[in-house]
Amino acid sequence: MAQDTTLNVQQLDGQALFARGNRRFKHERIPTGESRCCAWNNNQCSKARFKGNPIILELSYNIAKDKLGHGGVYVVTCPAGGYVVATGSFGQVKYETYDADQNRLSQSAH
Repeated sequence: MAQDTTLNVQQLDGQALFARGNRRFKHERIPTGESRCCAWNNNQCSKARFKGNPIILELSYNIAKDKLGHGGVYVVTCPAGGYVVATGSFGQVKYETYDADQNRLSQSAH
């Protein structure tokens, strides 16, 4: 993401039922260049505890400087053990999903 943009990530589905409330994977205002993760064998992140279990994430972004701007919300499916790479700037976000073996699965631009 551009230096003036932070990312918000929240898991919507794919975790065990007990983790759907305030135990869900959720991080706000992740600065550019930083990452957050949750292990594929942790049932708070992957109910099936195997690589490849579908995880559904909600991505959104903010302008870091003034905290006034809030970008669109995107729903992304990623396999447990995989990851999402978000790039771009406010209003021009792109993301790619990868599996645990670092194979690109999808690419999207908004």
